[in-house]
Amino acid sequence: LAKCNISSSSSFNDNDNDNDNNNNDDDIKDKFFDDDGTLPNPNQNSVLWNAMISPYLSHTIYGVLWYQGESNVNEALKYACMFPAMIQDWRSKWVNNNDFFFFFVQLAPWSAGKSSMVPDTRNAQLVALKLPRVGFATAVDLGDVGSPYTNIHPRDKQDVSARLYNAASVIAYGKNNPAYDYPWARNVTFS
Repeated sequence: LAKCNISSSSSFNDNDNDNDNNNNDDDIKDKFFDDDGTLPNPNQNSVLWNAMISPYLSHTIYGVLWYQGESNVNEALKYACMFPAMIQDWRSKWVNNNDFFFFFVQLAPWSAGKSSMVPDTRNAQLVALKLPRVGFATAVDLGDVGSPYTNIHPRDKQDVSARLYNAASVIAYGKNNPAYDYPWARNVTFS
């Protein structure tokens, strides 16, 4: 974890004489950092919510683009419940639009040791499609296993964003866009 040294003598406000400033360094340190000055583990409950989502609840949004799920590959069945519940929870907390659109990217393949569980997590993500105003973009064919960086997120972001656009054009804007029509298996027979 990164060490953060926050000095109580510095200020986020240009007016150091303003005693009513509620955004002083000690308040920020108490709110966002552990007692030893380190950033909290982002995998702890509520850390990412409190830091990255909660501050925007009073803003009006039209939709969310979500690219996550890799950390849940070992608990796909649980994720099938958690992911739609998270969408419903966010919608219940947003002040100005509690029925916003939600689009997610299906997990791309990667070369981590856990990758055999990725198909189950992809299927778990699809459970969210039972909710209204939810769409997705597949990235199954966009895996970047040979990436010299990290291969959990493909370098080909343009195709991912084009697919999210296609989903939004159909679901949020009601356009006729055949590019969003993904093939779906109706049945599977093993012999």
